[in-house]
Amino acid sequence: ADGLAAAQLTKLRRLLEHAARHVPYYREAFARAGVGPGDLGRLEDLARFPTLTRADLRRRRRDLVATDRRRRMAAIATGGSTGEPVTVLVDGRRAAVNTAARIRAREWWGIRMGEREAVLWASPIELTAQDRLRRLRDRLLNSRLYSAFEGSPEGLDAIAQELTRFGPQVLYGYSSSLYLLARHLLDRGWTEQCRGVRAIFATAEGLAAEQRDVLGRAFRAAVGGEYGARDAGLIAHECPAGGHHLLAEGMFVELLAPDGALAPPGERGEIVTTHLEAFGFPLVRYRTGDIGVAAAGPCACGRALPRLAAVEGRATDFLLAPDGRLVHALGAIYVLRVLPGIAAFRVEQPAVERIVVRAVREEGFPADGEETIREGMRRLLGADLEVAVEWVAALAPSASGKHRHVVSPVAERALRGGGAEPPP
Repeated sequence: ADGLAAAQLTKLRRLLEHAARHVPYYREAFARAGVGPGDLGRLEDLARFPTLTRADLRRRRRDLVATDRRRRMAAIATGGSTGEPVTVLVDGRRAAVNTAARIRAREWWGIRMGEREAVLWASPIELTAQDRLRRLRDRLLNSRLYSAFEGSPEGLDAIAQELTRFGPQVLYGYSSSLYLLARHLLDRGWTEQCRGVRAIFATAEGLAAEQRDVLGRAFRAAVGGEYGARDAGLIAHECPAGGHHLLAEGMFVELLAPDGALAPPGERGEIVTTHLEAFGFPLVRYRTGDIGVAAAGPCACGRALPRLAAVEGRATDFLLAPDGRLVHALGAIYVLRVLPGIAAFRVEQPAVERIVVRAVREEGFPADGEETIREGMRRLLGADLEVAVEWVAALAPSASGKHRHVVSPVAERALRGGGAEPPP
């Protein structure tokens, strides 16, 4: 642990020096706060530096690009747990560090790079990318991609048949989509068809105990959780002993109490991240909006990486199409988050034939934006869907205090086996 802390301190100093010298936003922010790289004598001193919010990122994105970075960076859009869309730029070094951390974490489970992997994913960018480089990468990594949007019995049948032919040793994807597939296999009595799976890694959403149990029964495989965010990067990965270890060589994590102080182990705090290897587009003390709890004491696995005891505040649902299909709610999120001029949004499904999009509009929203939203939702759920777009000044959190960006009571009832409509 001492060695990890020393390495983090060295990397933090290097990152802050680079940000102060080459990133206009941080040059201004550090000056306003009266701090500089020389003030970081220990890890705790990072608390003296200003945090970066999603609003800051959206408003000052151009000023967050390092002026000395000329290499190509990829733009990644995210809806985030608060429903506020942002776009970050990711350079090759940050992407490589995230990939390396994931490869290492899987080796904790006895999974080596190159073992056959089936991925249930929902990003249209990944699902439609068919260029030669993408195909070559998947072939080299022995990985195949399947759509997590499809929740119909026929679609799940097709995925199950593909998995039987491919024979994956690893499953990776959205928690809810993996759970839906596992439940379908159990209902069909097809669990012997995917018997070669040795490990399942769930990401993008919290992994509930019921989901973990169903996955374990359907595939008779070990189940682990991964925690990260498209904007912040890969943050933590579960080990076989149940510890959610922070990937500390590439990510420094703070948990902040409401008063801005560090939350002690066992108490809830907002997860604030600093990616230690993101130099092209640094995110220093980035407020993710997620709530977590730090774990105290060593992990039973013996690894010295610090741990999270829990991650809260992230909810992704399904939507229910009028034809009975369960559609992953990220499909609706992608419709909205690629549009400019939307500060925040929430998608609600009060009835199976009706979608209400409530959004905060800002400068830059295109003239045909509302029609683009309607067309996207109908393409996702059905041509006859009623889609209402309502512009609001602000979006209030739910009664629990969490900001859910998709809310579908009809899909929740369908998932519980209660049908699309509430009982009389």
